[in-house]
Amino acid sequence: MIKFSLQFPITQKTYEQVEKFSNSTIYHSQRWHEFMEKALGWKVSAILGYNHLEEFIWFLPFIQKRTLRGRKKQISLPLSHYVTAAFDRNKKENFEQTNLPLFLEKKKLTNFEIHGPIEGLQEKHYNDITVLDLENFASLEEFYQSFDYKSIRYMINRAKKNNVEIIEGKEKEHFEEFYSLLAETRHRQGAPIYPRNYFSWMREVFKETDSISLLLGYYEKKLVSGSIFFYYKEEATYGYSASVNNKAVKKLGANELLLWKGMEKAYEKQMKVFDFGTTPCHLPQLKRYKEKWGSQSTALPYSFYCQREKGNTINRDGFIVKMVESVLRKLPRPLFIQLSPQLLKIAL
Repeated sequence: MIKFSLQFPITQKTYEQVEKFSNSTIYHSQRWHEFMEKALGWKVSAILGYNHLEEFIWFLPFIQKRTLRGRKKQISLPLSHYVTAAFDRNKKENFEQTNLPLFLEKKKLTNFEIHGPIEGLQEKHYNDITVLDLENFASLEEFYQSFDYKSIRYMINRAKKNNVEIIEGKEKEHFEEFYSLLAETRHRQGAPIYPRNYFSWMREVFKETDSISLLLGYYEKKLVSGSIFFYYKEEATYGYSASVNNKAVKKLGANELLLWKGMEKAYEKQMKVFDFGTTPCHLPQLKRYKEKWGSQSTALPYSFYCQREKGNTINRDGFIVKMVESVLRKLPRPLFIQLSPQLLKIAL
């Protein structure tokens, strides 16, 4: 039976050990936790697990915040789509049965949300996850030919014929330019934007690695599309994207060309998996679009341990969310950029 303990701050030795766990992701890494603290002010704690030989085998990072009702809530982790426990697969037989609920109750961590399945906790299905196995393809050309022609390859070819230029943004100004485009996109969608320095801090924390890649698409020297990809260990992740709201520009295929460039880089870096991220269950058309790239979707249950508060995750298809979206769309852009980051942090 696994034995748990809390650790804060997380030590350098712990991070070094977690790095060796085969299923650890960028969201378990020291740099990501440093980024969360700098950009959002959240300090990351962790639940550590040990087997009967006192060997460290299990790691779950989380932050603690206040809900809209003022109650304490623990999340592993906000603004990340999939963060279940990282563990040593070689010693998995030592913790197939866990007593995590008892530990959470003892430590008064009684409003806990985990972005992935955890044995022993209640599971709810709000999202699907879509991934593509890159090991299925013997060559880059075979990979490319696997895409749906009409909705993917045709659009990529169209973007090339229309001289859409894709560059990799390295400088702070590139990340600020992407932020402006994303603010335009999220304002149009009625979705809260991240703090103004969010991507600048991402660049600063990860600049000495090749884990973060910002690709920007230009048409006639104007930015029309942008995406940030993560490349960590053997997994690439489609992290953030933004584009202009112009039907004529969208028909150029800039979004498809940019995404293909990110996937091409993943293949060349010999990543095993390309993760398209999660899709809310109420957006099946978005999931179908991702699947046209040859990917497969499966349910991604989130896990909850909650003693006092039911429904501690916001219904993204509910009346309140739709009302907030309507209000955000009507705000002047400067006011939207000023106010909505605080709403984002509170509502998570």
